[in-house]
Amino acid sequence: MGITSSLITGLSGLSSNQAQLDVIGNNIANVNTVGYKSSQMEFKSQFSQNFSLGSAPNGDLGGTNPQQVGMGVTTGSISRNFNDGSRDITGVNSNLAMEGPGFFVLRDPNGQFFTRDGSFLLNSLNQLVSANGQHVEGFGIDSNYNVVPGVLQDITVPIGSLTVADATTSVSMTGRRRPRLSRASALRQISARVVGLVDVDSSPSRASVERPSEPSDWWVGSTG
Repeated sequence: MGITSSLITGLSGLSSNQAQLDVIGNNIANVNTVGYKSSQMEFKSQFSQNFSLGSAPNGDLGGTNPQQVGMGVTTGSISRNFNDGSRDITGVNSNLAMEGPGFFVLRDPNGQFFTRDGSFLLNSLNQLVSANGQHVEGFGIDSNYNVVPGVLQDITVPIGSLTVADATTSVSMTGRRRPRLSRASALRQISARVVGLVDVDSSPSRASVERPSEPSDWWVGSTG
């Protein structure tokens, strides 16, 4: 190995450490960037130059190691840290934060994009959009308000629109009666505490209490 190879080997260390400083500097520059994930660089050794090969141990010798000289270092990988960051109160109701792995899905005429930046706004059509005007997408719902997985659509928040609420038909309560309280007494106490029920037409309603097979479960419903 000549003097030129030695200088190149040393320069590879300077170049790789410069790359690490660039990564660190980029992390510092984006300390206030919403949704930014810091990066970390890993070093990797270059191929080594062999001057002599090693030998396996035998009955006479214990074996020898090969004579190798490293050719320097290079950048092994630059990985992202996707751990949860700190959450700030922005005062904007449409701003969102991602907890755990995953991305928000955005859409514009050029296709779909993924981001961790939840600085969203509502446009004049009450559509949830990014700061660049890209639509935020999510799963839709059917007529029974069940999520329909697999089909993404633009998210719209119907502020000011009228929706019809579904009346509650039954309530499940769980608990355990006191050891000295009989089942009949417990049933009377639960019935006495269920008050103020009304039907859809705002007329008063009576509560019925049923006790199923499990000793800790009570079902409360309206009987008209």
